[in-house]
Amino acid sequence: MTLHWSERLLTHNPNKYYLFKRKNRSILVRDNTRKYEVLPLHAEVGIGESLATSGYLDIKVNGCEPEYEDRTWVPILPRYTIFTKVYKSFVQLSIEKNIDNTLIFYWADYSGDETFTNVQYSSRKPDFFASLIARLPGEGRISMLDLLGFHDKNNVEFLRSIINAKLPTIFKDAKKNYAIINKGITLKRSYKRKGIAILDDITSSNSANNIMSGMTVSQEGLSMDGLSVQALAVQFFEIKNELYRVKK
Repeated sequence: MTLHWSERLLTHNPNKYYLFKRKNRSILVRDNTRKYEVLPLHAEVGIGESLATSGYLDIKVNGCEPEYEDRTWVPILPRYTIFTKVYKSFVQLSIEKNIDNTLIFYWADYSGDETFTNVQYSSRKPDFFASLIARLPGEGRISMLDLLGFHDKNNVEFLRSIINAKLPTIFKDAKKNYAIINKGITLKRSYKRKGIAILDDITSSNSANNIMSGMTVSQEGLSMDGLSVQALAVQFFEIKNELYRVKK
């Protein structure tokens, strides 16, 4: 009986290969034969940065607790390798590192060779596998995150456990730091909407003096320097927190 390509890999080294599936039920095999590396760039969690210089992706992972908005930080680790089949091609995806400890992405297309032996095409670039996506049929319909298994909860937790072993508080600290940043962003958005609503109320009321809650309201807004705005925001949260404490 002919073995399925994934079974052949697992039989070769059952303790070092891990099989799981994409949303469409296609098979991914993670190669654990090489030790994963935590680089200096993994010491800082960022958002929206270059994938070649940032060690994390902030993406939505079903089943994982969100850390930034609705997203979870997924580590991009050197020596992470996935074997899979895309359309009619057997493909290897590997994350590697440059001499300067930035990330580089290697892929190999074995065409119909399910033994992953004879490479037909390959590339090694800091492009997060964009050259592979451009080569495969159905360009634009393939999710690289899916192919890498980065939407799989158990796989993501495995990768995060490697980071946690070296940097045990990094995700907790990053979540706290970005919550603080988000608080300021949310406040700005909220009060911009409030400012527009106040002007709409004044305009619709046809008031001659443009007074609201004892203050003059104008299209230009209230002129304040940055420190004053910051002090006002802090005072707002102090009052809000005190009201919350009293209600409890």
